[in-house]
Amino acid sequence: RGTQGYNGWSYLAQVGGATQEIGSDGSIYWWDRGEGSRIQQDGQHPGRSMEAVRRWRSAVNGTVKVYLQYRLQNGRGNTLLTLRQDGRTIWSQNVVSTGVLSDQMTPAVSAGTNLDLVVNSNGSQTDDLTLLRMTIDQQVSQCTPQ
Repeated sequence: RGTQGYNGWSYLAQVGGATQEIGSDGSIYWWDRGEGSRIQQDGQHPGRSMEAVRRWRSAVNGTVKVYLQYRLQNGRGNTLLTLRQDGRTIWSQNVVSTGVLSDQMTPAVSAGTNLDLVVNSNGSQTDDLTLLRMTIDQQVSQCTPQ
């Protein structure tokens, strides 16, 4: 189903600042078997000590529009959702609701800029699956993950 790098999208796990690509099981998930971190088309679930990272790498110079819609799958937990530009936090939100929330940002980017949408681990394997949709509009086309 998915291909690392398609339309600039990559699927990663992060522990202590070090990122690694995670593999696909051939269906709808990108995941790390050891920690349970997974990324699916409509959500991300961190492992106990591992963040789930959806990365988009810009192929253009200019301003892009980032649209986010997000919510918890259930109402029992909480998680921190963060957008980082080349490692620097440009937006974050503590997600505690099953109601759909949305935000929009317009960061300036250069070719090669990374925008990472990170679902931080809450230290548990439960109650932190965050359902989300991230869309990035650039100068010519719209890029959405597979």
